[in-house]
Parts: sequence; structure tokens; C-alpha cells
Amino acid sequence: MTYKRYSLLVVLSLILIIAGHSANAVTVEGLNQANISVTSQSNTQRRSALKQALAEVIVKNTGSIEALNYPLIKDALALPTSYLRQYSYINNDDKLALQVNFDESKILALLRNAKVSIWEKNRPLTLLWITYDTDINQQILSDSSSEVVVSEIKQASKINALPLIFPILDLSELNMISESDIKGYFIDAFPKVSEKYQVDYLILANIQQSQSGFQYQLKLYQQEQDGVRRPILTKQSSIFDNSASLANDLVRKLTVYFANEYSISVEEKQQSVSIKFEQVINLETQIKIKRYLSQLAIVKSVHISQLQGAKLTFDLTLYGSLQDLQRVLSRDHNIRSNVDQDILSSEAEPQIYQWVAR
Repeated sequence: MTYKRYSLLVVLSLILIIAGHSANAVTVEGLNQANISVTSQSNTQRRSALKQALAEVIVKNTGSIEALNYPLIKDALALPTSYLRQYSYINNDDKLALQVNFDESKILALLRNAKVSIWEKNRPLTLLWITYDTDINQQILSDSSSEVVVSEIKQASKINALPLIFPILDLSELNMISESDIKGYFIDAFPKVSEKYQVDYLILANIQQSQSGFQYQLKLYQQEQDGVRRPILTKQSSIFDNSASLANDLVRKLTVYFANEYSISVEEKQQSVSIKFEQVINLETQIKIKRYLSQLAIVKSVHISQLQGAKLTFDLTLYGSLQDLQRVLSRDHNIRSNVDQDILSSEAEPQIYQWVAR
């Protein structure tokens, strides 16, 4: 799985690409792909790896490990080839791995039939301000830090399909914040220094490494918030034997929180709605908008119902509610809502949007 905005170079590209837009979700790719380490190409190894890969893909699409316990999901895990698109063997860091791609439409149908909430691929981006303390040193972790826990957090974020980035930590940032600001949770210093990353959330956290093991404390904040800034999530871990276990736990806690906030519940009754896009000036834009709407997990079907000048109206059949659709669209930087429309307006009145993707 890859993020469109990940690592130092990608963070810099992110700043250039979406400058001028408000912070919005990152499009996470590879939700239906997994790489599973194997020791041989035997049938036994392959069957086990395919089951593990399907389990990983289900967690990526839902954010929920508990989803693996649903009866229909358990049945699917027993027959992973029914959802398979293709697989191949690759060398991953000089180690043999099975790269597996599952059919997206079959995965989404499985989750809907199982009544599991689905997490769309547009997901919030979170910036990690983390201090790392040992018996002899303390430091702020950056994207280029050599501490193994950085790569372990990145790996855990890929497995969970949760977009997390570390700061570049250049001189200007070091002049604005310090280790004590992070450890003291002095949040007021961080929104300004974090602006260039165009993120949705900030984490202030401390990791301690001692003879007893590894432990973390963290607080999660919204990047943009009026009034007094208060954490929307606070976590303190138990002590882990190694940093990999700490990284997995930290990322899982965040994944569970965001999945609960952003997932779309599957409803028994499907809903039909209309939405309108303005300033649709050519056929290429029409095709892009329709293709975009068609790939949303919440959308069952999409049809163009009216084209009047530069205004294009779509009729949609949803697996969820109109409010769920509005939440999904509001998080995508390719789409801008008409600021004059009333969010509580009648569902009979099409919601109006603009397509601002380049």
C-alpha cells in the first residue's frame, strides 16, 4: 500500500499540490492489496498467506479487527480465492513475499452483506510530534530519524491504511517548538508550525525507553479548532517489551478512533438522492466526476440526470444516507461545497458542489 503523500519528498509535494485549499483527506491507495512474507512457494504457504492477506485487506477497508469475527467474514477467510484478483511472488528486502490483489467490488460487496461499516479511501492526515526519551538522550522524531520506532510506526500505518506523517524538523520548526512543548502538551505552539503540512490532526506524544521497556502517552488535537484547544483523544499505554509492539499499539489506537469517526454504516434501506455540480465546462470533467462518484463505497449507482449549461446533476443510489454522502464529499479536496447552501436543507433539493481538481 502506498500513500499519495508520504515520506519527506511526498510531504513537500503535498504542500505544493494542495496549497490554497483547506486541509482535507488523503486518498489512500492499495486498500485491496497486501504483501505477506513467506518462506517458500508451496501450496500450504500460499493458502495461509492468502488468508492472512484477505484479513489485512478487510481491516484496511474497515479499520476494525473485530470485523474479522463477523460470520460472513469468517466464511470468506476460509475461501480467500473467491475474492482474488491476482497474486505474484516478489522479493521484499531480499525476502520472499506473496503480493496479493483482491477484487475491490467483491470486497465491498462482502462488507456490505456482512453489515460491516466501511471506511472510504479518503482519510484524514495526521502529523506526529513525538519526543523520544532514553536514559541518555531525548529528541524530537522526524521523517528522517534513524530511530527504528519511526520506520515501525510508518509500517504499522501502512498495514492499517492510516495516513500518518512525521515533521521534516527543519531549523524554522526547531526555532518555534521544543521537546518541552511536546511533553507539556502546549498545543498552542503547534498549529502555526504545522500549517505547511496541510493536515487535519496533530498528535503530541512522548515515547520512553527504559530498562523496563517501552511506553507512550499521546494526545490528539484537531489542526483547525476555534476557542480553547482541547485533546479529542488521550491515551497512555502499558509497557511493551519492544518498540515494534509499541508502534503497532499506538497506530491501532488511532485507527480505531478514526474508523469510528469516519466509517459509513451500511443501511438496510437504500436511499436515492440528487447532487449538482456547477462550472462543469467540458466532457472530460463530466467523466472525471462520474468516475469519482462511482468508486465511492457509499454509492451503489450513479446516473447523469440533467445537463444544463455548465450545471450537471447526478442521481445517486446510496448504501448509506445523504448525510453520510455529505460527510464523504466534505473531506475531499477535489470537491468544494456551495457555501451558500443550507446543510439542513430539504433532501429533495440537490446539494450543490464544484469540482476543483486539476
